[in-house]
Amino acid sequence: MSRRRITRRHHRTHLNSSATLKALIQSEIGDFFAGVGSPGEPETPEAMQRELMIRIDNTFDFFYSMHGIKQK
Repeated sequence: MSRRRITRRHHRTHLNSSATLKALIQSEIGDFFAGVGSPGEPETPEAMQRELMIRIDNTFDFFYSMHGIKQK
């Protein structure tokens, strides 16, 4: 999910809450599984796991950057 899409979707929520982070992750997982089986989407379990992990990592990166949290 792009930063723009996340921002638009959650612009009225408090971005510093764990509830918001949970909602972002749940949304990303839902978006991922909505595309399963579509042409061009990962087909093997390994590829699916890799793609989902990338999406979740990007969600954390977005959340941290919105709050100026430095990652280790």
